[in-house]
Amino acid sequence: MPTAIEQRGIHLVLPVTRQDLDNLDEFLQMYQRVCLQTGENVVLLTVFVNVRDGTNTNPGEDPFESGKTLIAR
Repeated sequence: MPTAIEQRGIHLVLPVTRQDLDNLDEFLQMYQRVCLQTGENVVLLTVFVNVRDGTNTNPGEDPFESGKTLIAR
């Protein structure tokens, strides 16, 4: 009788603030090289954390648009 093989994986939660956007591209390139290209069982959840500190002058503007574009490519 065949036995079930346990699938174990890693779930990474990456909180990203506006200050982290400069390093996001470098992290995503490393994640692709280390986790995706090697076939590792890793799931990346990116959480954009918008701290309202009064510096966003345009209320309709998305401060994370560049980060979302990086992930979408």
